[in-house]
Amino acid sequence: MTATAPGMTANTPGMTKNTPGTNGIAIVTAHHAGDQAETLYMRLRRGVTLAGLSGIRPVRKAIASREDSPTIYRPFLNVTRKELLQYAKENNLTWRDDETNFNVKFHRNEIRHRYLPQLEKSVPGAVLQFSSIAAKANSAYEKILAEADKMFLPLVISKEKSFGNLQMDRPDEIANCPKVLALDTRKNRVSLTGGMDEIFRLWLDKQGFRFPLKTFKGKALLNDIRNLSYRSRFILKKRHIIWICDKNPTTSV
Repeated sequence: MTATAPGMTANTPGMTKNTPGTNGIAIVTAHHAGDQAETLYMRLRRGVTLAGLSGIRPVRKAIASREDSPTIYRPFLNVTRKELLQYAKENNLTWRDDETNFNVKFHRNEIRHRYLPQLEKSVPGAVLQFSSIAAKANSAYEKILAEADKMFLPLVISKEKSFGNLQMDRPDEIANCPKVLALDTRKNRVSLTGGMDEIFRLWLDKQGFRFPLKTFKGKALLNDIRNLSYRSRFILKKRHIIWICDKNPTTSV
């Protein structure tokens, strides 16, 4: 669609001057306000954190931990399906519906065809309200991560430097791990109280290391984190070095 398509404005939430990955590839999808509403509805029903409340993000890397990963753009998250259909009609664009979209045996489709229409009927504009909430949550989420970078990035050291002359109990497990993040706790005394444990978890998620909610709850300091594991990810600590490792190099977040 052209720049005059609905929603394609300079003020569209999240649509900043992000550039494609270093491989020159960008992916643009047609997710719209209805898709955003479905996503938030599903997440709210099962419980959600700030990251989940931000819904489908308008701009993100396909694989967060890889700088050369393609950038995904979703410019229509504040545009309704009805508006897009009208635009397509007025500009002689062919619209195609996937036939599986109408199979209510799939939970998302049941929400799309049953629950959200009922909600929209009783609360007109509810779908766009979901989109607005997600945009605001995403903005807050990005600001929190920016502040987290100031706190945690200065602790990051190279994988090679983290080995140093330390006698590690399981060096091979770290040496052979394709994705490693090493933190030197001597560089700063970082508190994990007052909600910082969750911010640290969200920050690790941004780096490509996803851990469950409350993973670090109860830890007063970053230095208090000890060995733990979750799926392909694990954390090892030796003296002042914390290694966050992932055995799966293609983890997408």
